[in-house]
Amino acid sequence: MKKGKKIALIIFITLIAIVGSAYYYINNAGKRDISEEKAEFTVASTQIMAEFTNDATASTNKYLNKAIVISGTVTDASAGEVVLDSNIICKLHDKEFVQEKGKKVNVKGRFLGFDDLMGELKMDECFINK
Repeated sequence: MKKGKKIALIIFITLIAIVGSAYYYINNAGKRDISEEKAEFTVASTQIMAEFTNDATASTNKYLNKAIVISGTVTDASAGEVVLDSNIICKLHDKEFVQEKGKKVNVKGRFLGFDDLMGELKMDECFINK
């Protein structure tokens, strides 16, 4: 093989490795295991909703992207989602889990934000604490 072809092949393989590494990093960097993290806050659903009603900006800064535990009553449930007290939407980590309506639960998850138009809190990576 000629020297020019060898260099081109090495450059090509290096570029493939860099692109592959970048793709892996983008798709897997920053993933957290919320179930293993210690919750920074434990609050009742009524308490956290009152905080957001009084000052949404300060409350968002306080809870954003943090692992929290919220206690409340399941008002709606489907595969992959539980709604607490009609205004806290929790996307479950275990997509097959369906919780009974009317049951009091503690949900641990990552706080994503507050939708002030709908008056809803959004969480993902949620687990039902036992």
